[in-house]
Amino acid sequence: MCIAVCGAFRPELEAVLASSRLGQDVAMAVLPIRCEGEPWAWADVLAAVRGAGHACDSVEVWGSRCVPEGAPPASCRGRVEALHACQALLSTEACAELPKGAMVVTPGWLRHWRARVKQWGFFAALGPLQFRESVSRLIMLDAGVDPDAHRLLAEAATLTGLDAVHVTVGLEELTARARATVLRWSGAAPPADGESVLPYRARVLLMEHSPLVRAATERALEYLGCKVQVARDGEDAVARYAEAQRRGEGFDVVLLDLAVAGGMGGVEALRRLADLDPAVKAVCCGGYAGEAVMAQPADLGFSGALHKPYSAAELGELLQRVLSGTRG
Repeated sequence: MCIAVCGAFRPELEAVLASSRLGQDVAMAVLPIRCEGEPWAWADVLAAVRGAGHACDSVEVWGSRCVPEGAPPASCRGRVEALHACQALLSTEACAELPKGAMVVTPGWLRHWRARVKQWGFFAALGPLQFRESVSRLIMLDAGVDPDAHRLLAEAATLTGLDAVHVTVGLEELTARARATVLRWSGAAPPADGESVLPYRARVLLMEHSPLVRAATERALEYLGCKVQVARDGEDAVARYAEAQRRGEGFDVVLLDLAVAGGMGGVEALRRLADLDPAVKAVCCGGYAGEAVMAQPADLGFSGALHKPYSAAELGELLQRVLSGTRG
């Protein structure tokens, strides 16, 4: 299958496909940046797919106001993933509650900003004034794949005379979206009741702050044959664990997100869970924000660690070890 995205997100999606096994199943087509312009037509999408040398009969288009309208042509199995803002591909949370007048950009978009300014008719002398009519601040989401990101943001800030904010985001949400897309198009069915690729049909409590990553991981766990409950933060996870204990059910393993903005993270959640159940088995999930914990998870009582972004196969392998009593 093929995922078609705006050129502003080309570097990030390339990085996702190159650093995971998804590149074996997914091709990428790059569409022209159309911010404030006419949306793409399905003809544009198919031309981009052919131009990239792909012969995909299944195409999913990611975008916001730029996505094609109407049904795809009969020759193509097409689907549109329409977002409230394109930048939500990198971080749903960062785009959820923006300050009034904030303009969210990516390094890929900034690489084209001079052409965008010219297209919009901004002259050098009037550019700052015209920007300030509707924009009060530039916020760049940086996934760490463009070495010129800081320079590009500084140039844009100088041109517009606006404050500029650099926000570091990872690739985990984009990776989760790509994995969910592959699962959706694969048509594979989850294991039947009583079946599992794990030692037994495990009951798993998943605590993950990102709605997108949470949904993708929940689906992967279900495909592994697990029975899943989800929690949005540590407090929610502790409450659900305690309620399951009262019902006499409990969980075989708990997956805990280390970094939860504005809420209880995985380390404190495990302390609370251990008070409820000294035999709790927990796996910490994190990336750059929790490197020390991820390096030595057993020191804090974790039975294992999953480095984001992780694949369904990596998730299954670690759960097999944890459920069989092997730390790793």
